[in-house]
Amino acid sequence: MAKHADIVVPSTTAFERDDYSGSRNDPLLMAMPKLAEPYAQSRNDYTTFAALAEALGFGDQFTEGRTARQWLAHLYDKWAVGLDFAVPAFEEFWRRGRLRLPIENGLTLLADFRADPKTHRLNTPSGRIEIFSADIDGFSYDDCAGHPKWFEPSEWLGGPRAARYPLHLLANQPATRLHSQLDIGAVSQKSKVQGREPIRMHPADAAARGLVNGDVVRVFNDRGACLAGVVVDDRLRHDVVQLATGAWFDPADPADPDAMCVHGNPNVLTDDAGTSSLARGCTGAHVLVQVGEVQRATAAGAGASAAGDRRTVTDALAVEECGRTITFTFDDMMRYHGPHSPAGVAMAFKVMQRAFAALSPDGAPERRSITVRTAFSRTRCARRIRGG
Repeated sequence: MAKHADIVVPSTTAFERDDYSGSRNDPLLMAMPKLAEPYAQSRNDYTTFAALAEALGFGDQFTEGRTARQWLAHLYDKWAVGLDFAVPAFEEFWRRGRLRLPIENGLTLLADFRADPKTHRLNTPSGRIEIFSADIDGFSYDDCAGHPKWFEPSEWLGGPRAARYPLHLLANQPATRLHSQLDIGAVSQKSKVQGREPIRMHPADAAARGLVNGDVVRVFNDRGACLAGVVVDDRLRHDVVQLATGAWFDPADPADPDAMCVHGNPNVLTDDAGTSSLARGCTGAHVLVQVGEVQRATAAGAGASAAGDRRTVTDALAVEECGRTITFTFDDMMRYHGPHSPAGVAMAFKVMQRAFAALSPDGAPERRSITVRTAFSRTRCARRIRGG
């Protein structure tokens, strides 16, 4: 999302701010003191919005004179007043780190309704569990009946669209991160194939396309395309491929809204349509695609030579920005690239990568000095990049 934004405000992670952890179903209320200071220029969301409110002229109304930590204490004290059981003072709770809450045993869903359905009516027109809804049926929607009914999916292997895109892609939750969180982390990065999100294929589907483990492939349909790294896996069904959600979007050309994602984000493939005219649930976990080879498997660490090349084009970079010099390696960039890194550095690296590839596409780049003027013109300074 940061790559689509005009202004990027870096925010802290859960490890860099004080907070609570708990829910209606948890027997514990947990204190979450920060484990580290905020990285670089990142700030707590509350601090960011307080600064915006101050700039807009209503800072005092927003903060009510409290810091983020003071708000935690205020909310705890306000909650404690309405309880019918004793809890320690906020500072004591924070010192202990947790508070065990009383629970009710023997609860059964809809027990009162089951015991006396006339007295304990449900919140339905009939007061009972309804298999048929006259209200929904009265909407006369073509894709949502008043009773449970099977509708042909817009994308499935049994439909006409499969003749053009014969693979059913499952965009599941990843095993190496939560959604897209910490995609730059070591666990997620270790799962990549030549710097791309892995796509798992049945051996027969891979063989039919001449693909082997480690190949970089183009996954596409008429909505978009992305690159991914092949992992052959006989646990998948024939004609089914699996590409997890959450790889950070990395367009080959950030200025082109239809650019291919060179990292492997399946959002470029899925349809922006809800589940029905009544319910607008997500349908992004299933989509029909085709897969074609981009580059054969190579030694570990090598990358593809297509647009958006993710290979190491130089050992180290130094970015001179407004009197400061920031030195980093390609691995550093892979680790920190994204919402938590300065946007100017990320943009400078992209421009450097393409510039060196154009200047010496068939070999190691020569030592050069390039001045890059980015879209961040309000900083009134250029980025100078040199290979090292």
